[in-house]
Amino acid sequence: MAEETLKQQLPLKKKKKRWISIYGTKNFKDIQLGESYVADPSRLMNKNLEINLMELTNDVKKQNIKVRFIINNISENKATADFIGHELVSSLVKRVVKRAKSKIDDSFIVETKDNIKIRVKPLVLTKTKAAHSVLTRLRSKIRETLIVNFKKYTYDELVQQLLNQEVHKLLKEQLKKIYPVSVVELRYLRKL
Repeated sequence: MAEETLKQQLPLKKKKKRWISIYGTKNFKDIQLGESYVADPSRLMNKNLEINLMELTNDVKKQNIKVRFIINNISENKATADFIGHELVSSLVKRVVKRAKSKIDDSFIVETKDNIKIRVKPLVLTKTKAAHSVLTRLRSKIRETLIVNFKKYTYDELVQQLLNQEVHKLLKEQLKKIYPVSVVELRYLRKL
């Protein structure tokens, strides 16, 4: 009897899958971020996409930065994704932190000109060991500089500034007035 019910069942219909191209928006116009092989394109909505920045800019110096996107629009065989953040590769952080240097980590939320909140985690390394009072002054200067600088730009302008390393250069200029620094990076940045 069980065999009869198995024979009577119809085979499952498989949905035909197709390739959907994913493109960046605003600062990443006309750059294909990737492709996805799906049966239903609407299932791609709000999916996260992580790409090495070197692949987007063809700049080998940016191979240690992972860029994150979220898919927000799908039309026919094309999806668009917005930039939501970037992060340094953990192996880079381990490689640059040395024993005879002081490491400054911090985590705080800043707002852009268009009131978008961003979580920022800067990483600063001094050239030599520094006293705790100096590290405190550097940490407060980092916060002050980033809060003032991020408030000047809209989110899209800020993304462009980050990709061109303008924020890093400005921060390094401000910090070296207090104490010599060797590395100034934004270890983590995420749109909230």
